Order: sequence, then C-alpha cells, then structure tokens
Amino acid sequence: MGYAAADSGRLWRLSLREDSPPQSFESEMGVAHIGPVMQLLPLPDQNVLLTGGGVDGQASLWSLALHRRLATSFLASTVVVMVPDTTRHRVIAVGEGGRIAALPLDLPALQAQLQAATNASLTPAERSDLLGEPADAAYATYSANERRQARVPLSRDWRFKLPF
Repeated sequence: MGYAAADSGRLWRLSLREDSPPQSFESEMGVAHIGPVMQLLPLPDQNVLLTGGGVDGQASLWSLALHRRLATSFLASTVVVMVPDTTRHRVIAVGEGGRIAALPLDLPALQAQLQAATNASLTPAERSDLLGEPADAAYATYSANERRQARVPLSRDWRFKLPF
C-alpha cells in the first residue's frame, strides 16, 4: 500500500495489485490542496495521512479508512515540514513563514479541540459518514451535543423543505 500526490493537488491511495486502480481521497473541492502537495506523511499505525500544501498553505489530517479530510490547519504559507511527535500524539507542521501548528492525531482530542472553538455539532449523518458511528449512536451523540449547547435536537426524520 502506498500514497501519491501530484502538482495538481490530487491525492491517491495506491495498491500493489495490478487489478486495483488508485483510489482518490475525497474533498470539498475535488483536490487535496490548491496547487501542489508539498508534504505527504502516512501514519498507518494511527490510521491517518497528513498532507501539506504549497499554494494554499494548509496542513491537513486525512482518514486512511474513509479517504476523507478530518481537519485542516491554515499556516498561510507553503508547508515545508511535518514531524510526528509521538510522545504527545500529534504532528507538528511548519510553514515557510515560520508559523507552526500542532495537529492532534487521536480523534477524541481533535473533537475536543474543535468543540472548544465552536458550538457547532456534527449531524447524525455526518457522524456516521465521517466518524463511522452506527446510526443510533450518532443520533444519541448529536442529541447530547445539542442539549449541551441548550438547543433542542432535530428529530431523526427531519428534512429541510423548500417553501415552494
């Protein structure tokens, strides 16, 4: 198993089997980064892949299982190095302009960091898709997070309906 990135910003998982085509990682824009991927750091023991962009100045944490981005840190310049810090279970990313970011490698720590920065919560569908939680557990966690923010959770069958 291997990983490859291109100047176009695309990111793939490669198999050594001849009959297995490359699998692309999904992102909102269709590419991992705007412009070339400058850093590529697979951490299979953690089930994550870290990438650093040149033009977009982003350091991103990807799920190897889901082929999706889990988190992004903006360094505002080319990501020049990414170094694992196994004693603190994180990766240090350094931008060309000297900005440094620490990306936690364990999902609970990452979730806690995101929850501290915002009052938004993932929907049950997002929890299932992104975190792999079973539907019942995803709805229970979503509901608990909404109540913690003094909000009433939406019902399981709620759908957005246009007025026309």
